[in-house]
Amino acid sequence: MTDDTNNTVADPARAKQTSWNIVVDGVLLVLLAAVLILDPEKVEKTFIGFVGVLSILGGGILFARAWTVSRMRSLSPLYWTVAIVPIGVGLILLFWPLQSLQVMIYAVAITFLVRGIVECTLAASNMNRAGWEFLLAHGILGIALGIVFIVKFEWAPVLAILFLGVDLIVRGANQGGGLMTHLQKKMDSHSSG
Repeated sequence: MTDDTNNTVADPARAKQTSWNIVVDGVLLVLLAAVLILDPEKVEKTFIGFVGVLSILGGGILFARAWTVSRMRSLSPLYWTVAIVPIGVGLILLFWPLQSLQVMIYAVAITFLVRGIVECTLAASNMNRAGWEFLLAHGILGIALGIVFIVKFEWAPVLAILFLGVDLIVRGANQGGGLMTHLQKKMDSHSSG
């Protein structure tokens, strides 16, 4: 059995815990989508500002780690760039939140389109394997979302978060094949007891 990083999982309980964590992450994303529906304009600006602050903090942490690792401060410029770019992106997100949101939406739309095309192609080339229908449906949904994001980009944040949340719930429930079986056994034991 393997976990999401393709490492061997010796303990089935750890695999179930990983599945539950993925499902909980998905549920939290679905709840975040619900919050975005309630007051989208205010939440969008707040969300972009939050991502900007996190990006600045992440870049600051990377910069501090690079500084402490380099005794002679002679690290490759690539290390410093990796630390400085998130800080720059965070500042852009803070100063131009709505323009940044539009760029992020188009980037996500292109990602969904490409991912959807790749998944449809993989499903078509692996029709003899189990689960190819799920991959095809996931690919078609990705293509549809990419098109919706380009055409109706004001729906994009809610749809992206909702799609990712449902995707995590489904993947977590199917991971290892044990979570749904475990839930069914629990429900059967409660109904018969």
